[in-house]
Amino acid sequence: MKMLVVVDREQYSEVAAQEAAGLAVNTWADVVLCGLQERGDALDEGLAAAVIAYRQKFVGEDSPYGTGEAGGLRPAGNGRWELAAEGAAARKRLQAEVRAGGFRETVLRLVEEKQIDLVILGAGGEDVPQWGGDPHLPRKIAAAAPCSVLVVKKEPRASQTVTCCLDHDQVSQESLELVTQFVTLRQAVLEIVGLAGAKGLQDKVEKAMNAILRYYTRQGVQARVRVVVAEELASFAAQAAEHGLVALWYGKQSLFKKVFSVDRLEQLVASAGHSVLVLK
Repeated sequence: MKMLVVVDREQYSEVAAQEAAGLAVNTWADVVLCGLQERGDALDEGLAAAVIAYRQKFVGEDSPYGTGEAGGLRPAGNGRWELAAEGAAARKRLQAEVRAGGFRETVLRLVEEKQIDLVILGAGGEDVPQWGGDPHLPRKIAAAAPCSVLVVKKEPRASQTVTCCLDHDQVSQESLELVTQFVTLRQAVLEIVGLAGAKGLQDKVEKAMNAILRYYTRQGVQARVRVVVAEELASFAAQAAEHGLVALWYGKQSLFKKVFSVDRLEQLVASAGHSVLVLK
């Protein structure tokens, strides 16, 4: 897996970097840690220091990203600064850099350029200055990115609930494994949500839900199943996001995408009390 961790100097980015570090070490992902600054020829030294500090969350004696202190960021041209050195004895790649430009465009360009599988970024409260004056950046990225996106809202608590709304005909093995990681890291109970239409739960959906339940049971994950009527999905997801992470399968062919519009997705990301994982 290739992971992009997008940060600035605010507290929510430190929380997001901590979450990303735990996930990265567990999955042995290749990581790009990128600080965003508005357009300019000069490096934001405060942001550079923050990126280097966030990088230290990933390295350590038993880390696949090696050990050792980082040096400074050096110019790489076109509004980009990068950290050349990797940690000593690194087995997986951890890149650290700063890029200047429009935030949304920079993130989406990085996703394509680095062939990213998961973007992680933080979001603060309404009274917190966010993302260069654009507090809507996390929900824009969640809706527009072609890969999965985790928007980190607050430091996770142990023993919370992870609510996973999966399209049981289309969900990928990678998504199932990613959900397992979040459940494990949070010591959480997993709630698997199936979508029922006017005529109730389709037989094929019920069979698929049972297969997914068996999969998680084999992984040692404590899981339960719940069925939600399509018309109630948006309100159900919003309520679930007050109690723990919500994961929503939103791939191109997903049934959830048909009943959960982009506007509703952005609204969920913006209003959720806890983190939201958009699976694609």
